[in-house]
Amino acid sequence: MSIHDSYIRYIRGAGPGGDAAGIDPLWNLTIPLGWVGAAYARFRNLSYDRGWSRVRSPALPVIGVGNLTLGGTSKTPCVAWIAEELSDALGGPESVGLLTRGYTGSGDPRLFRAGQATRGEVGDEALLLSNQHPQSWVAVGRDRLHGAEQLAGCGAQIAVADDVFQHRRLGRVFDLVLIDAEVPFGNRRVIPAGWLREPIDGLERATAVLLTRTTRVGSEVLDALKREVGAFVPRERIFSGDLAVDGWSRLNSDPGYPTSAAEPPGLPSRGFCFSAIARPAAFFDTLEALGYEVVGKRKFRDHHVLTMAEVRALDHEAVHSGADWISCTEKDLFNLPPTWQPQLPLYVPTVRLSVEEGPALVNLICSRSAIVRKER
Repeated sequence: MSIHDSYIRYIRGAGPGGDAAGIDPLWNLTIPLGWVGAAYARFRNLSYDRGWSRVRSPALPVIGVGNLTLGGTSKTPCVAWIAEELSDALGGPESVGLLTRGYTGSGDPRLFRAGQATRGEVGDEALLLSNQHPQSWVAVGRDRLHGAEQLAGCGAQIAVADDVFQHRRLGRVFDLVLIDAEVPFGNRRVIPAGWLREPIDGLERATAVLLTRTTRVGSEVLDALKREVGAFVPRERIFSGDLAVDGWSRLNSDPGYPTSAAEPPGLPSRGFCFSAIARPAAFFDTLEALGYEVVGKRKFRDHHVLTMAEVRALDHEAVHSGADWISCTEKDLFNLPPTWQPQLPLYVPTVRLSVEEGPALVNLICSRSAIVRKER
C-alpha cells in the first residue's frame, strides 16, 4: 500500500459497519495538527460570523453546493441536477450560471460555454458541467465573487456554485451540504489529521443537507446519521439521494466531446475499469451492481491527467485480463490523451442524481432565492 493510500485509509476511518484494522497507527502523530486545523477553521468562521471579515454578495443569488469533507460526495452531479431543475423553473438554461474554482490554478475567472475552453484552461469538472449544460455560462477561477459578477453580466438570473461551503467571502442565499452516507465524517478529525475540512458543528450554517449514497447503507445506519445531522439542521431540511446510471456512451474518433450515445455492454460480459475521481471504488461498485464482471480495476488520484504511456499500459492490461470492454467515468474522458484509440471498446455510463422528495428541495431553493417560476 502506498503512503498516499495509507493516509487516505487513515483519515477516512472505518465506514458504517466497516473495519479499521490495518490502519497505520503512526498517522496518529498528526492528531495535534488536526487540533490546529480545527482551531483555525473555528476562528475563521467566527471572523465572518462577527463581521470582522466581510461577506460580499454578488448581483445575483448564489446557490452553494459543498461538504464538510475532502471530497467524494457527488457535488458535481448535484450542481448539474440543481442547474437542470432551476432551468426548468426559470424558463431556460441560459438563466442559470455555473460557478466553480477549477483545478488549474487560475486566479482570474475564465468565462466560457461548451466548446470554448480546454481541460488545461479550466479543468475536468468545469468541462463536464459545460457539456452537460451547453447553453449555460460557466465561470472558473479562485475569485468566485468576480466569477458570479461575470455570470450576472451575461444575463444569468442565478448561479449554482460548486464546492463553496468553506468559501465564506462569497455571499449565498442557500447552502446545500452533501454528506456521503457511507463515510459521513471519516475519522471525525480535521485535516491534516482527518477527513473533515472543519468541525462537524459547521453544519449549523447549512440551509439544507443532502445525504448521498443512501442506497448503499442500511436503514439503521441511515436513521442514526439523520439523527446526528438533525442536531444541527431541521429534520425537514435533510434529504436523501444517490446516483443512478441513466444511459451509456461510447468513445469514438470525432473531435470535441468524443463520445456518442450507445447501448450498454451486453450481459453477461467482462469489463476493465479505471478512474481518476475522488471515489473510484464507488464507480467500480456501480458497474458490478449492474451485473457486469469487473476483471480489472485501476485507480488514479482525483483529476489526474493520464499520459499516453499510462493509457497504453491500461490497454495492454485490459486485453490480457480477458475483458470484453473498458470503462471510465464521464469526468475521466477529459483527462485522457485526445488521440488515444483503445484496442477494446470504451463504454462510459452517464449518471444522474436522484433525490428523494426532490420537488420539496427545489421548492425550498426557489423560495430562499425569491425565484418566481415561469409557466412552461
